[in-house]
Amino acid sequence: MNNNNNKLLITLAISSIFILFAGNIMVDKIVNRVIQKLQKEYSPSPYGPGFDPDKIDIEKLNQEKKI
Repeated sequence: MNNNNNKLLITLAISSIFILFAGNIMVDKIVNRVIQKLQKEYSPSPYGPGFDPDKIDIEKLNQEKKI
């Protein structure tokens, strides 16, 4: 009985240490993926490149309509 308890405690200790380190590694990987997705260039269309409304020159478009 005592031998089984020692094996169980050792197994629990090793697995808990592994889970702590593996958890930190997984969190780091997830955070890096989120940061990479946030740093991608903005595209308003989910299916194609589309156009960026912040980069449109409205004055140029107004001049073209007047001509």
